[in-house]
Amino acid sequence: MVGSGGVEAVFSGGIDQFSVIGSGGMEFVYSGGSVEGGLTISGGTAVLSGSMGADTAVTFAGSGGELVLSDTSSFAAVISGFGTGDLIGLSNFGFGSGETLSFTEAAGGTSGTLTIANGNAQAMLTFTGDYTTSSFTLAADQTGGTVVKFA
Repeated sequence: MVGSGGVEAVFSGGIDQFSVIGSGGMEFVYSGGSVEGGLTISGGTAVLSGSMGADTAVTFAGSGGELVLSDTSSFAAVISGFGTGDLIGLSNFGFGSGETLSFTEAAGGTSGTLTIANGNAQAMLTFTGDYTTSSFTLAADQTGGTVVKFA
């Protein structure tokens, strides 16, 4: 567990498994690094420039967690527990007035895909849980990137 004031870094070639990022903790997964087995964000921040495959999960536990994705094309994990106070930053995805979002529910109604589009750029995030398009809002982050918030 990475707790308040703690920092964990995963460099190129490194693998992080089953991490828990507590309130005030931070984890950085750099390009070439990866997360396997899952990641729980419990009030902390995870910054991913590396990869997460479709066989892994990001779980938001409690509120105030932040997931920052530097490369959405390398992120295929399933997101669960996303709710009030949680954020997903898309740092390589510039925020603009033409940006759109839509949520498409999968058959069975227990998961779906959030699609964020801005011109030719597109990010697709898979969520488990009961969501609709109106569950999400978009805003600019401090550097001009896009932040996904729970509405």
